[in-house]
Amino acid sequence: MTIEQVNNQIRRCSLCPNDKGMKELGWGALNGIMFIGQYPTSINKTGLQETSNFNQYFLELLKPIGISQSEFYFTNLIKIPISNMKKVPKTVIHHCADHLIDEYLAVNPKIVITLGRYAKKFTKIENIENMTHLRSIRYGHITEEQWREYLKKILKGRDLLTRNQIYGRR
Repeated sequence: MTIEQVNNQIRRCSLCPNDKGMKELGWGALNGIMFIGQYPTSINKTGLQETSNFNQYFLELLKPIGISQSEFYFTNLIKIPISNMKKVPKTVIHHCADHLIDEYLAVNPKIVITLGRYAKKFTKIENIENMTHLRSIRYGHITEEQWREYLKKILKGRDLLTRNQIYGRR
């Protein structure tokens, strides 16, 4: 299945009880780094990149490391906006997980980096950790600079950063 087919499948999905037709689609480049977040908090009607404030923030977070949008793919475990992951019914997680597995296969990443506890738990359940290099980065209780340094260490160990990116040169 291609990424376009996966996105069409996500757009047509109506299995979630709180689905108001608003879904956030994954965005970015295939065959590189795949980031899996937990859920969108708000999105616009297009469902395309930079649809939430977080997506723009994420791009800005990666910019000092020298990672451009052409080097990674970003998606979420849950495709519909929610306010609290703890309140998401398990059926919603299962429906979205099916889409995420298809997305993972279409993206064919060199490395998967989960962002948050629920995304990490999903990859363990689905055995994605055995399919590709998997790492996790937490968000709570660390600064942006600490987050960037941790990301650099992960990517340096997998030869996915150039020497200039490691040392912050352009």
